[in-house]
Amino acid sequence: MQGSLDATVSSSCEVIGWARDPNNTAPLQVRLYCDGDMTSGTFITSFIASLQRTDLPFPDQDHGFDQVLATNPLLADGKIHAILAFGVTATGAVGALPDSGRTIQCTAP
Repeated sequence: MQGSLDATVSSSCEVIGWARDPNNTAPLQVRLYCDGDMTSGTFITSFIASLQRTDLPFPDQDHGFDQVLATNPLLADGKIHAILAFGVTATGAVGALPDSGRTIQCTAP
């Protein structure tokens, strides 16, 4: 698994990063959890990391994500939460993205 949870932005309740399977160039699924991992945390959402990231050192650069989570009631509560991101490959393998565990504090929209 390649990728990173590059940033969490509390003011916009947003997570930014990228995820890539080195064995398959297709964009892959990212799953977000708060306050713990896949077994102890709360599932927030999943999405496909398919945004263009020209800063990636690969010929296939459609592996970025930029998700606004301001309407998610699990996060938009004014509390500080740790965000953990996991990539899911086409074969179903799941791996934590580096830099997971960043914190975010979102308020209701």
